[in-house]
Amino acid sequence: MAAFRFAICTTAVLLLTSGLANSLFGQGLKTPEFVEGATKGFDHVYSLDYEDARIAFKRLQQQYPQHPGPPLYLALTLWQQELFRRQDLQLDKFVSPESFMEDTQRQMPAEDRNSFFRYAAESQASSQAILKDNPGNRDARYFLGAAHGMLAAFAATIDHDKRE
Repeated sequence: MAAFRFAICTTAVLLLTSGLANSLFGQGLKTPEFVEGATKGFDHVYSLDYEDARIAFKRLQQQYPQHPGPPLYLALTLWQQELFRRQDLQLDKFVSPESFMEDTQRQMPAEDRNSFFRYAAESQASSQAILKDNPGNRDARYFLGAAHGMLAAFAATIDHDKRE
């Protein structure tokens, strides 16, 4: 049962990261300029050019400091870079996710790990600030849920956390 839940979570996060810059945005936080900047960043992620992706997302964060998207994207970039470093982005790892249930001695560099959690918290805080003023904001709910899903997937894929 745990492997099934993990597979669903992993699938959801993969869908999340593959479509963030396009159709999954709600209307309230979406502007053509924002989508263009996010798309540029994700183009770098898809090319495994994580440094240029971070530069693009940091630029987007400077332009939209209250938006929950850029810090979420920065965290996702760090997570994907760590999966790549570990050679865990192979499809067979996600088709048969039991490999993520085995104990691991691998450690993510502390600076990257701390940045990942800081960015995730920034995204959550931005989402919650929007929801405080507008509880029905679908975009903020989406980004808040995406941040929670990303944290769960990180726990499973990086930390090999087996909590149910």
